[in-house]
This record gives sequence, structure tokens and C-alpha cells, in this order.
Amino acid sequence: SQMPNTRATSAAELKRSSLRVAEPHRLATAIRQAVTQFFGVDPADILLLRPSSLPKTTSGKLRRHAFRDAYLNGTIAAIYQKRNPP
Repeated sequence: SQMPNTRATSAAELKRSSLRVAEPHRLATAIRQAVTQFFGVDPADILLLRPSSLPKTTSGKLRRHAFRDAYLNGTIAAIYQKRNPP
């Protein structure tokens, strides 16, 4: 169950080859539609990140708590961010 006032955030690392050709607004819209369709949740934020910017363990697993803390502290350097008003 979700806590009151809890909202989902989606973050995606872009491939280096995509950085120049990516259309951030279109990517964010496609991500929002996919998350909403498959999970039934409309993300509060969509973050597009540079390659290798998500915190990971030495075995390559996402460090979710470290990402959450960095996101809440405003230290995630997104190259594009689309907020969805509450």
C-alpha cells in the first residue's frame, strides 16, 4: 500500500549514442504513457539521465535508497525533467 502523498518517479539513463538525437519531451511522454499503461500509476516526475549516473552496487544492481535520497536532496543531475503537477 502507498503512503499518503507518495508519488512515483521514473528515471531512465540514456545511451551515449542517444544524447544528441534524443528528443527529451517525446521520450518523457512515452515513458509516462508506458508506466501509466502497465502499472496504473501516473509518475510525478520523469527524469532522463546521463549514462552511468544512477547509483549502483558493485554487482550492477540499482541502489534504490541511494537514488531516492539523492532525488529528495536534489542532487540527481537530470539532463531533462518533466514534472506532473499533483
